[in-house]
Amino acid sequence: MSFKIDIHPSNTLRITYSGKITKEEIDSVRVNARTMVKANKLEYILVDLRKAMLDVSEMDLFNIASSQKKVYGNINKTAIIYTEGRHSHHDLMMYAATANSKGFRVKLFKNGSEASKWLKF
Repeated sequence: MSFKIDIHPSNTLRITYSGKITKEEIDSVRVNARTMVKANKLEYILVDLRKAMLDVSEMDLFNIASSQKKVYGNINKTAIIYTEGRHSHHDLMMYAATANSKGFRVKLFKNGSEASKWLKF
């Protein structure tokens, strides 16, 4: 697995994953991302999964989604870009529904331009 974390001028944290992603790797990325969010007072996150393969159980996704608000307290919106067929739409929908129910606003997208529009940059 590899990832890139950077900050877009629109006050958005961008996380781009590639390769196989495990729960442990997501946890590691979240520690780094949380530091950047807090230090830079960021409001949005854009996660790009198009070049990645999730190797995470539904229960792990549920637990990650349930804790997002606690990890990234001041984030207003999170957009996730994914590739249908490569990722389980059902699993990602469950993740988004769980995060949204816990007060962490998440929306799924199949292309970057739609995600950017929703995040307004």
